Amino acid sequence: MLNIRLFTLKDLPAIKKILAEADLLYPKIEYRDFWVAEQENKVVGALQLENGPNYFFLSSLGILRQYQKQGIASKMLLTAIDNCPQDVYLYTIIPHFFEKNGFKVTPTPSFIPPRTGFDCVNCEREKCVCMVKKAKDKL
Repeated sequence: MLNIRLFTLKDLPAIKKILAEADLLYPKIEYRDFWVAEQENKVVGALQLENGPNYFFLSSLGILRQYQKQGIASKMLLTAIDNCPQDVYLYTIIPHFFEKNGFKVTPTPSFIPPRTGFDCVNCEREKCVCMVKKAKDKL
């Protein structure tokens, strides 16, 4: 059974492993605002959803390889953003996944964190887009 919950400090080693495997580690990462997906008492997914002044920012979403293609990422995403009363923004090179979950490509607003702050190791800047899920679309 899949359990999606806010992280605790004991989840940090698993979160770091998931982010490393998914090439989602970046130099300035702060280990806060995470959600985890747990299956059979094992953390198999991590999602970081930061609370900005008038928006939320999804900065990481990763699932261990052997647990991918099971709908865990979508369930985590929808569970986490269901609690967001404001728009949710993100950068991604896989917009098709997020489009299936109600996000739309958008010009990058000046108030969200800049892409340069993430400095993704295997960044594919030409594929990276900004996306948003409007709060009104979650109702």
